Amino acid sequence: MLTATVTADGQHIHLRGRKWAETFHASQLPCKIAFYESLRDRRAGEFAETYAPTVKALLRAQKTYQILNKPKETT
Repeated sequence: MLTATVTADGQHIHLRGRKWAETFHASQLPCKIAFYESLRDRRAGEFAETYAPTVKALLRAQKTYQILNKPKETT
């Protein structure tokens, strides 16, 4: 199973697969998503089964990051 989680401070993303893990700053999230999308889509989707779960997990982490870092409204 593959997971992508936002750290408690909301500044980093932990991306974990079965045999590997990676942590990166949240500012790199758009580039990571684009990278894994390109891997998923290469050769007419030949690798989609392999990389689609990573893209999905990163997109979920991006939504979480956006919620956690939403500007607070002032009254």
